[in-house]
Amino acid sequence: MQAIDFNDGWSYRHLDADESFTAVRLPHDAMIGEPRHEDAPGGVNTGWFDGRDYEYVKTYAPGPELAGRLLLLEFEGVYHNAEVWVDGAQLVFRPYGYTNFRVDVTDALAAGEPHEIRVVARNADQPNSRWYSGAGIYRPVTLWAGDAGHILPDGITVRTVSATPLPADGPADAVKADAVIEASIETTASGTVAIDIIDTSGAVVANAQAVTRDIQPTGRGGEADVVPQGALAAALDAGANAVAVARIEVPDAALWDCDHPNLYRCVVRFAGDDGSRDESETTFGVRTLAWGDDGLLLNGRRVIIQGACIHHDNGVLGACAYADAVERKVRLLRACGYNAVRSAHNPCSRALLDVCDRLGVLVMDEYIDHWYIHKTQHDYVDYFNDWWRRDLNDMVRKDRSHPSVVLYSTGNEVSETAQPKGIALTQAMTDHLHGLDPTRPVTCGVNIFFNFLSSIGMGVYSDDKAAKEAAEAEKRRAAGESQKKHKAVGSEFFNNMAGLLGADFMKTGATLPFCDWKTRDAFAAMDMAGYNYGIKRYRHDLRAYPHRLILGSETFCSDAYRFRELAKREPRLVGDFVWAGIDYLGEAGVGWFPPTSRPS
Repeated sequence: MQAIDFNDGWSYRHLDADESFTAVRLPHDAMIGEPRHEDAPGGVNTGWFDGRDYEYVKTYAPGPELAGRLLLLEFEGVYHNAEVWVDGAQLVFRPYGYTNFRVDVTDALAAGEPHEIRVVARNADQPNSRWYSGAGIYRPVTLWAGDAGHILPDGITVRTVSATPLPADGPADAVKADAVIEASIETTASGTVAIDIIDTSGAVVANAQAVTRDIQPTGRGGEADVVPQGALAAALDAGANAVAVARIEVPDAALWDCDHPNLYRCVVRFAGDDGSRDESETTFGVRTLAWGDDGLLLNGRRVIIQGACIHHDNGVLGACAYADAVERKVRLLRACGYNAVRSAHNPCSRALLDVCDRLGVLVMDEYIDHWYIHKTQHDYVDYFNDWWRRDLNDMVRKDRSHPSVVLYSTGNEVSETAQPKGIALTQAMTDHLHGLDPTRPVTCGVNIFFNFLSSIGMGVYSDDKAAKEAAEAEKRRAAGESQKKHKAVGSEFFNNMAGLLGADFMKTGATLPFCDWKTRDAFAAMDMAGYNYGIKRYRHDLRAYPHRLILGSETFCSDAYRFRELAKREPRLVGDFVWAGIDYLGEAGVGWFPPTSRPS
């Protein structure tokens, strides 16, 4: 399909406010322009920015060239509880603020006629995040146009089936291999596809043809033996009616790794049986990925993750996903020696994936910060149960052809993993991701000590604590009292405790045998056990669980050298992600204590 930039011509204002619209170009973060004050309900979490609701409008008249074409609007990120309206009719509601989604506007937009496109983004329901979320349409928007029979956006998946290394005559030849790749193409109609594999010089290095096969209502297709069933179900959900699969030999392929981020393009031309035509492409890297007792293997060689946790904001630019700002962030991290980033704690932008592909930086894309237990009163808990499968579908479809993505994470410090219900959910989410994409391992960041505390009723987070925190904030605000005087709870309380008692209190607490009892079942439901601040457990657990892979999903910067020295000797220590790799908005004051509050 044809991608049309849809970021110009927008205006926004506060929802239901008696004020004029202000012209903006997307992406746009509405929250960064709000006042900051002591009684902001988000408090330290959001850096004392106000939370408001917004509406964005754009008048658009499709040109005559779009007459009779199928039209899809793609929003890469709207925070949050997004509503999309056209000419006063609501077309879609999408609650999660960090996943991309598409809206079919074919019947709503007539060529040559002006239409009002209106997007509502809500953020007045504070507190709803433990960090600065931003608000509004903070990632780009694209209008897709094509024939009724077309290749779906994100409908091309390329994976490496095998790569046989070629003899190396020198460093440059060490990353060459005779490879076999598999291209899966999802279309809305049956037909044929012609596939070209193109290198960076523009030369076609391999090609193939394939016939699309109808996807059956059960979710099975003619090539079900090579296309995961979960992926077929997700394709149906995205609007596909057929799928084509081709295995292609790529001789003398330049492999992708951290030191040699070689990329190819897969260009696909579709000819539908109904006469429709389409052309699309995706960028990919030829690389194999495996994990087991020998650790994480990239192209058959062990790689130790030296990673950094990063939030999605770009400092004073706010949450806007500007490609240049994202690239600057990754280049700075790369220059500091990091070879990986963790998208904490939400799916990352396309801009981040693109730059990590180009620079050779590994990515752990993480879904969410909580499951069914509130961390803040108005977070995503109320929608999670109904939407997590759809959210994961969209995250994986965005990620699956990017060579930089080597890990999926289902959550962060989810104390639900200490409960039977949460353990079952851990397995369900891992299984769902395996069905969508069996080529990457799944983890989840678990704070081992916090899991134990939660199991004895002293958890950092609970529904009652979240409700009480919100109620007390509202009471103080109504009384005109400063939020600075509030009693710290949740993550703020434990961040303060870590600052006062030192980093060891969580790491030492994690060594208690009860902590093992309250994490082992959930860890067994993952490909890699994600330890948040559990470095003092590593030696014991490697002996106790001889096939467990341990990932330091969140660690202190001060432990990075010690971790790497341990990982050099033990391949089942996959690597770690330090908190945090780069400064971010929100959680204001973490790690800083004025002289009057320092312990003597």
